[in-house]
Amino acid sequence: MSLSISLTINRQSRTVTLDDPRVTLLDLLRKWRHATTTQERAAAWASMLALYTDQVFSIGVVNATLQPILASTRLRNIPEKGLYSFNPTCYLGVYHPDAFWLAGEG
Repeated sequence: MSLSISLTINRQSRTVTLDDPRVTLLDLLRKWRHATTTQERAAAWASMLALYTDQVFSIGVVNATLQPILASTRLRNIPEKGLYSFNPTCYLGVYHPDAFWLAGEG
């Protein structure tokens, strides 16, 4: 789908047509929101997923990077090195923080 917009630059108007899949995605979102039947909504959703998968509207990220953390010298059972990534390794959850403990005053 394309979108025609009017631009004015230096007092000169001109129409520009944008052939942008993001415009199509927004149009499909509008159709999905205004759908009156489950079939219309399912068709819009399937088109949205297909378009998103084809275009991948996100920037790739570096996966499995080291995550610096600040911890008390009293905190025990915390891994010396841990990876930060998306689920399930986001933050410290995969390293079982319920098994961390604070050593007594020493």
